[in-house]
Amino acid sequence: MSNNYLIQTENQPSWNKTQQKSGFPLTPIIVSIVGVLGWLIFILSFALFWSNNYNLFQDIVVFIATLSITALVIGLMWLIWGRHQWHWWTREY
Repeated sequence: MSNNYLIQTENQPSWNKTQQKSGFPLTPIIVSIVGVLGWLIFILSFALFWSNNYNLFQDIVVFIATLSITALVIGLMWLIWGRHQWHWWTREY
């Protein structure tokens, strides 16, 4: 087996700063942290103040529904960020 794949040709540009893999995902990280903290604050306040009016089944439904909404928002943010970074993965040499 030869090492021809290691030889750089004129058609393949060298790796430089203009071809960085991706930007740092600051916005999705912040949204993830704020989303999880917001969800925890909501669930704790719900458990302390509002859950007295609901039975156990309704409390579980509120827990799962709010967890699902939080996960969807965080997942959507990461999906949007990944879509913006897609150009690096589809570049041609």
